[in-house]
Parts: sequence; C-alpha cells; structure tokens
Amino acid sequence: MPLKIFLSWNGVRSKAMAEALRDWLSLALHYAHPSCSQEISSGQVWVFELKKRLEECKVGILCITKENTESPWICFEAGAISKTFNDSLVIPLLLDLEISDLSSKLPYSHYQVRKTERESMMQVLTDLNAVAEDQIPERRLHELFEMSWPKLEANLAQARAKLPDSSETSISHRDQRAILEDLVGEIRGFEKRLRDIGPGTSSGVTLDKLGQNQFLENAIEGLRNYRILFDRVDENKGLKSELSKFFWLYCFSGIARSQPHVSHIFFESGSTLAYVADSFLSQMEENPYWKKNFLSNIGITTNNLLVYMEYLFTDLAPNLVMTPQGRPDKRYGATYGTLEGLDSYDPPFDSPLPTEAKECIKDLASQLLTVDARKSNSDIHSANLLVLASSSGINCDKPLGPHVGSYRNMLFKRALLQTGAPIVFFVDESKFAQESYDPNRCFLVCAQEFEWKTIVKTQPMAFCVGASNAERAKEIVRKLMKIEITKSSPPKPRGKFIDCHPFIAANEAFANLFPSIPLELSESRWGF
Repeated sequence: MPLKIFLSWNGVRSKAMAEALRDWLSLALHYAHPSCSQEISSGQVWVFELKKRLEECKVGILCITKENTESPWICFEAGAISKTFNDSLVIPLLLDLEISDLSSKLPYSHYQVRKTERESMMQVLTDLNAVAEDQIPERRLHELFEMSWPKLEANLAQARAKLPDSSETSISHRDQRAILEDLVGEIRGFEKRLRDIGPGTSSGVTLDKLGQNQFLENAIEGLRNYRILFDRVDENKGLKSELSKFFWLYCFSGIARSQPHVSHIFFESGSTLAYVADSFLSQMEENPYWKKNFLSNIGITTNNLLVYMEYLFTDLAPNLVMTPQGRPDKRYGATYGTLEGLDSYDPPFDSPLPTEAKECIKDLASQLLTVDARKSNSDIHSANLLVLASSSGINCDKPLGPHVGSYRNMLFKRALLQTGAPIVFFVDESKFAQESYDPNRCFLVCAQEFEWKTIVKTQPMAFCVGASNAERAKEIVRKLMKIEITKSSPPKPRGKFIDCHPFIAANEAFANLFPSIPLELSESRWGF
C-alpha cells in the first residue's frame, strides 16, 4: 500500500527543497506517494481543503529554511499533521540551519529534527520505511539510498542557491489572522456537531466511559495499536463497499445452490475482506429466506481481527472461530498460527521453501479445513469450504499469479491454496499494474514447486475485480484470460454501483463447481 507523505513548504527555497524531496522519495521508495503543500486561494473553504489533503497522508515533512522558521503556515501545518493521526510521523528538515538555531518555543521543535546531510537523510529514509506497510529490507534500503543520494544532493544544492523573495520576511501564503479565523470557524462547527450527537450513544455509553471500565480498559487500549489497519479501512472505502455488494448480489444464489453445498466460509485478513464480511451480513438481513436457510447453518472462520470483532456480536457468533489462533499482527490485524514461529527473512527470488516452512503450510491448510478445533468430527471436505482472500497484486505476465508484500503472507496464501478449496481474490484495478510487481520486494505466491500454470488447472479460483470504468474492466478481463481465467460475468453488471465497474472472472474449475453463478466464456461475452 502507498505511503502518502505531505511536504509542507513556505518560500522560494523551501519550495525548491520540497520539490527535490518529492522527486527523491518517489525514486528511492517504491511505495512513497509524496505531495507538496500548495497555496489555497481565499475563495476556497481553506481549512476543509487542507484537512482533506492531510487526511490522505500518514507522514509530514516540514521544509525549514532560514526564511520560514517562524512561518505561521509551517507551524500550523505541523500541528494539523500531528492532530490528524495518532502517533503520526512529523519530520522537520533543515536546509542550511543548525538544530540550535530553532527556538524551543516553535511548535515543531519537539519533533525529531533532521538536517539535509548524507547521514541524516539516510535516517529519514529509515524512519519512513519503519512506518510503511510493505517495508523494504535494510540492505536493499541502503542500496536505494546510495543510488538516489547524488541526485538529491545536487537538487538540494540548487535549492540553497536560490534567492528568497523580499516578501518572505512576511507571510507568503495567508496571514496569521486569516488562519486563526478559519480555525475558530472549524472549532465552532465541531462543537455544534458534538451538541447534535449528544453526550453518548443511544444507550448512553460513550467510548470514553467504556475505556474506564476495568474489564474493557486493556482491550480498548490494545485496539489503539492497530492504527495502520484502521487507516486502511478508510482507503478506497467506496470501491471496497461497492465491490463487496456486487459479489454477494451476483454470486450468493449460485453459492447457496452449489452441490456439494458450501457449509463454511473463511475470510482472510485485510480491510477489503472486512467490507466483504459486512456486506454478507447486510445481504442476509435484506433477504429473510437466505437468513433463515443459510445464515444459521454456515460456519465462519477468519484470521481477520475486524471480521471477528464484527461477527462476535451477531447471530453468527456461535459458529465463529478465529483460525489460526494467535495474537493479530498490528499491520493487517491477521493471525498466522505456526507461521509466527518461523524466521522472518528475505529469501532469494523464487527459491525453494525450507522444510520447516513447508510443514507449517501443510499444518495450516489442515487447520483451515477444520470448522471448529474444539469439536470432534468437525473436519470438512475442501469443496464445502469457500475461501475469500486478497492480494497485493496479480501478475498476468511472467512470473504468473498473485504476489504479496511479505514472506509470512506468501506462506499463508500458499496454505489457503493447498486446502484445494475454491478461492475468490478481491482486488481493484491497481493490482494489475505491471509496476506493482518488484522482485526485490514482492513475494510470488505461486513459484517453482508450486507453479501457477499447474494450480490454475485444478484449483477452483476466481477474481472479483473493481475497475473504474468499462474500458479498464475489459482490459483486465483480457489480462486474466492470459493466465487461464477464461469465464466471467457480463460487461454491464446488473444494479447500480457508484464509481465502480465490478465483475467476476473465474477459471474452468470454479465455473464447474458453481454452475448456478452466471459465468460464460470471456472471449465471446466481452467481444474479443
């Protein structure tokens, strides 16, 4: 997932510095999406526009020069960034300044200040990598720095050489009075919304009150550690919601009528699958027949913290099991079972798996085929299990198949596939971009002794895809045909889906297992 970085600047040299950093970060870190702060005209609702931009970023870098150390614009954005995210990363970066030059009264002086020197900039890269979701191995990070530093050094030298405008002795964006007026208006708006909401929920219990309960205090404090996961829920939430709705509307009837019938659903970790799980409940509530005849008889297992918490307070709770067991990791909210005990390392591309890893995969696949480890005779056939999963990307050119951003996640995906159960990957159009795959950071799920061309012939699998428009959908269908995903839903989905053109494409094995899901040859259906 991208790491969005907000570059705050004020003045000619500061702007040149921000632009140099933007180019450098894009080159050095494949996941970095830096954007420069820009002047917002007085005709716009300024504070809301800035708030919108800040909410899209996880990191703030302040471009500090001699001319703008006390700039209200810089000071305000530093505070706004830190308040937008809990435990946010704010990095004041100095150009031709010493740390001792900064007044201790400046609002950003208590952050870890860095200088634009070689060692310090390497540390900046390390700091950013530490908060990224798909981290780059340390050795590779140093290689990327060595490659990109000369260009950054040259661009920073050009920034130093620029002459500041005479107007930079005053505020070059908006004066402090205007900023304060906007803030007062924003605070008054928040106060009104809080009065409208009232002191608590319908039951009179606020989150603060729950946090004071001796039995819930530790649980709520623990949830605060999952900031990355909760931030991911808000990313592309419209698309995730629409894609999930499409899947159940188009596929559920066919899934419910399958023979042998699906008696068990596994929801993998990730925010997208949380939306899929939520949509599943919504569809059950809207269709009393499905709720009566399917919901009470279905077993649910998941390694997804979000899904588990939501289903724990529903009619599904008696049939709900967290599998594999373990403490959810803080990045994805996922449990990995025996995989937790394996060494975390960056193996050579397409190298054979160690024997220990293979044994863990085999054990995990067996666990996934057990509805409830606490009950005897709870094993199920793979055809009774439906796996709903996600992926960091899909390669439709060699090397083929899904790929992920961590070694442990790759092993888990292999375990899902080795169950032999039908599996549906939920992805958006960005996952099919060729540049999404980098052999230096990505892990192929299907490689060497576990090749895609072999698996796709027998493993029932499908891809539920959210595209931005019909043309992009058609382009992705064509790509999927290259990896033997040859059957699909119609080009025009039934129903209304906002800002999303969804479809499902599957291989022959999946279509044969679920004949009641309307899937036809993509070549004729899409007019290739």
